[in-house]
Amino acid sequence: MSEYLVMLFGTVALLGIFSLIVYSEGDTAVRFGFAVLLIYSATVPLGRLVLSEEIEFPSFDVSEGESPEELYLTAEKAFCEGVRSLVAKELSLDGDDLRILAEGFDFEKMSAERIRVILSGRAALADYKKIEELIEDSGLGECEVEIEIG
Repeated sequence: MSEYLVMLFGTVALLGIFSLIVYSEGDTAVRFGFAVLLIYSATVPLGRLVLSEEIEFPSFDVSEGESPEELYLTAEKAFCEGVRSLVAKELSLDGDDLRILAEGFDFEKMSAERIRVILSGRAALADYKKIEELIEDSGLGECEVEIEIG
């Protein structure tokens, strides 16, 4: 938001000073043109700011006729995907090198008794203690990290 305000005040100040110096005795059409230009310069960055703040959420296929077991499996899949993206984001790891398995998943608490994080590829060199601390401190469940070689 501060970027928008700085750009807005800078643009409005420059246009205002320019219009006062050059066209102080101009006719109403020139003043109207500068007013439109000021309004345009104030609203265009705001539109870009709003569009840049959109958050993309992963989508999971859920239909109306699904049984509770299917909904449970979809929720467990979404939970594992969320844990994977959390670990990948916080530790700057490639998400493709992480596999998450949730054992004893609790749908109501959105946690698991045990979360197994399987590291492969370059993620195998990550600090497993930090991964365990991150997941356990988040209250998602007890964490166990495994390294897949080969």
